[in-house]
Amino acid sequence: MAGFWWLFVLIVVSTYTANLTAFLTVKRLKHPVTSLDDLASQTKVKYGIVNHGSLYDFFKSQIGTSSTYERLWHGMTAKPDDSFVSTLEEGMKRAKKGGYAFIVDGTYFVYEAMKDPDCALTMVGAPFLFGGYGIATRNGSHWAKKLSVGILQLREMGRINALKDRWWPAAGCSLDGSESSMEASGLTLQDFQGVFYLLFSGLVIGLMVAVAEISWHRNHRIKKVSSDPESLKSPDVNDHNKRPQQPKDHAILRECLQLAEQGEIRITIQR
Repeated sequence: MAGFWWLFVLIVVSTYTANLTAFLTVKRLKHPVTSLDDLASQTKVKYGIVNHGSLYDFFKSQIGTSSTYERLWHGMTAKPDDSFVSTLEEGMKRAKKGGYAFIVDGTYFVYEAMKDPDCALTMVGAPFLFGGYGIATRNGSHWAKKLSVGILQLREMGRINALKDRWWPAAGCSLDGSESSMEASGLTLQDFQGVFYLLFSGLVIGLMVAVAEISWHRNHRIKKVSSDPESLKSPDVNDHNKRPQQPKDHAILRECLQLAEQGEIRITIQR
């Protein structure tokens, strides 16, 4: 039973230690790239944009500016097959596989990254090209002013934020590579059911062994007493008289030795 108990303690301690380690260990990805400058200064991680999109026109317009954007453009045009993608979905898939940094619109990326089931996407660096979405109308149309006023009124009334809360993922993957915002479940009693079953089984087996051992010793003692009937008799009084009186003999021996030392008697030993 003691062996089952120590096995139970070992399993419980090991399970608790493993679960505690999982809670305290935060999965953080170490990125070799933290900004556009780092991306332009290395060659290990490939990068790219959607071919012939708005970002394509932006980077192309930076030729001759000697800026980081121009360096990125030359890096992408040097290996166009490894840099440019046809669609946003293709770029996101290549980024999930690893070894590829996809430069894309921030709003689109945040939405796709938060609802990614594998949480395999991470946002690195700060936004560098700020822009918004608009509704295009014909030049001089009377709808332009009405739409602008209507959008401002919806923003002041909080309708735009309400729509965002309705359609935007409320809880999803973290964008900085840390642990997800979803709460992790801890250990429960159901996780230890097997361990308690093991302990209960060991307790039952130990009790059975103890009862069997007590019964065996009791039966063995009865058989031993029944096979030796002389041990059941009361001791005879004459047996005490037959025993040598050792204390008296010792006193006589000591007296003889004292007399021999005083010279009153001599001890003769025959060869």
